[in-house]
Amino acid sequence: MSASTATQRVKLGLNKSVVIDLPSDAYDILVANPAVADAVTRTARRIYLFGKAVGDTNIFVFGPNGEQIVSLDLAVERDVAGLEDYIRRFIPSSAITVELLNDNVVLTGTVDTPLDAKRAVDLATIFVSGGEATTGQYSQTASGGSAEAGVDIDNPDSERRVSQIVNLLQIIGDDQVTLKVTVAEVSRSVMKQLGVNLIG
Repeated sequence: MSASTATQRVKLGLNKSVVIDLPSDAYDILVANPAVADAVTRTARRIYLFGKAVGDTNIFVFGPNGEQIVSLDLAVERDVAGLEDYIRRFIPSSAITVELLNDNVVLTGTVDTPLDAKRAVDLATIFVSGGEATTGQYSQTASGGSAEAGVDIDNPDSERRVSQIVNLLQIIGDDQVTLKVTVAEVSRSVMKQLGVNLIG
């Protein structure tokens, strides 16, 4: 995709990459939160963005005189297409849609049984547990110059918020069974009123 001096909103899948073509030569690149994404230059007018963790960050590209030539608002999100593929594979009778809401997975649609609903939730749980499973971001800097060498953890979010699974699935299998039984009972009652011998 191409970029201009106006700020652009870019959505990127977790652990995915995208190519950004620049309007002029880049001399410096600033990533506001390197824990969320990396920006790598291959040529003076092309950069590659890689989504490292779920979250948001800003990316600024500067020209030879320090002028800003590109400004990007980058949102790294989970790619739910893979989860939908797994649900169709393991629960073929279901009709489930997967959506993201603030990095929480929302399951809507229909399943035949409560067991199928549980299986869908289990698959979604595995999905959010893979890769970066939280929205809180951490950056690490070595503090070797201090008396107590170690690692400083910078957590912009005071608490790490784990992604949740929101189950809005409707179970239709039990309703169908109840409907069939009710119809059968009504049919028998009508036949008795008509004087039909049900036994033979």
